Amino acid sequence: MNKKFTLYVFHDRAPYPRRLTISAKSVAVVVLVLLASILSAAFVFRDYSGLRSAKEKARAMEKLVAFQQKKIAGQSATIQNQEKELAGQRARMEDVARQLNVVRDRLTTLGEFEKKIRIITDIDNREIRHTHLGVGGPETRDFSRTLSLSVPHKDLFENVNEMAAELSSASSEQEAQFMILLKRLEDQQKELAKTTPSICPVKGEVSSVFGYRESPFSGEWEFHKGLDLAAPSGTPVVAPAAGVISFAGRRGGYGNAICIDHGKGVETRFGHLSAILKKEGDKVRKGDVIGLVGNTGSSTGSHLHYEVRLNNVPVNPVKYIKAG
Repeated sequence: MNKKFTLYVFHDRAPYPRRLTISAKSVAVVVLVLLASILSAAFVFRDYSGLRSAKEKARAMEKLVAFQQKKIAGQSATIQNQEKELAGQRARMEDVARQLNVVRDRLTTLGEFEKKIRIITDIDNREIRHTHLGVGGPETRDFSRTLSLSVPHKDLFENVNEMAAELSSASSEQEAQFMILLKRLEDQQKELAKTTPSICPVKGEVSSVFGYRESPFSGEWEFHKGLDLAAPSGTPVVAPAAGVISFAGRRGGYGNAICIDHGKGVETRFGHLSAILKKEGDKVRKGDVIGLVGNTGSSTGSHLHYEVRLNNVPVNPVKYIKAG
């Protein structure tokens, strides 16, 4: 049996209600349509919510990707800057390594130069003979190793630091040795100045120079081995340098004579003295009075005959006096 539903619709402006008659099938259809619409709306809303959430996630992902790309770009720039800085450091380190190699070579040269000075001046042997002091500088350093510029960055850095420390120590030692050498050379120079006949032994006038002259006795040409200094008899005669009296007494044509050994092959002789004030073996200092001017031996008047001999060969005393 076909059921029907009757609906009465009242309206305040209508005098009577309206009647709607709907069959049960129609109601069922309407209900089904409504349910289908509700379900469709629910599915559409769910899909819309999913799409909206996916869109929001996509936007968030895009932002994250953009941030990561920016971060990666920044890191890439940082890496490039670090690579440039590392390359700069490498270049500077290689330059330092080259300079250290040059300094090493110079220190080696200076060490050899110091040895040559010691040999030339005979400082080490002189100290052994006279002072018994320890001689020589530091042991020769092994500077045969050259810094290689082709090693890895870390190894080059370590090698540069190691060589720099070694060269710093070596340069300090070399400087100290040069200061010691300089002091010894100064002492040697002072000692040499003391033993070099650099002052005139008597105040007087030059009456005969060193070299060939006409003999006052024979009238023939002869070689005069010294310098004649005219001065009144009794004028003090001083030692022109420090030394040891090697002879004091009568000596042929020299008359009363004195010889002083100044060392290193240098000897001075004084003739025609009126008085000898030192004896053989006495040590004298520069300026000490050793005798008095006289007229003894082969002499034509009161004067001092003064000779300077180097390895027993007469040399011009004037050169020593001028040098002094």
